[in-house]
Amino acid sequence: MKTNGEDLLNKYNKLASENAQLRSGLAELQFIASIKDKEYQLQKLNNTAGNEAVSAFDNRGAELEILQDCINNLQQQRAGAANREEVYLNSLNISVRERHQFQDLQQQYLCLQTQFADLKCQLEAVTAHNFLLQQQNAQL
Repeated sequence: MKTNGEDLLNKYNKLASENAQLRSGLAELQFIASIKDKEYQLQKLNNTAGNEAVSAFDNRGAELEILQDCINNLQQQRAGAANREEVYLNSLNISVRERHQFQDLQQQYLCLQTQFADLKCQLEAVTAHNFLLQQQNAQL
């Protein structure tokens, strides 16, 4: 049975992995967008041939818009993953803190049990001694 902390740690590790994948995908799309932008700029400078050039530019512009939308979407996903990662980290920290508190309470409980057992032994000794004194007193 996994503890709450282990579940949170597993979720955190999964989100961290997902975040790394999103970052990698984002970098790749930014690189592609950069290449497309350069191609678009070159084509814009070199083409003066009318409708075909305009159509090609429009297509490249549309591709750039699509890529920019993808980049924006990945950035939003990355921000969301970072937020979830922070939430899980906070939950994990709380879980660890509560576990330490629980362990401290267990230690205090054991200490109190030992003190109780000692007091019980002392009470039994005092009771036995009192009984002996009562017997001696009764003989007098």
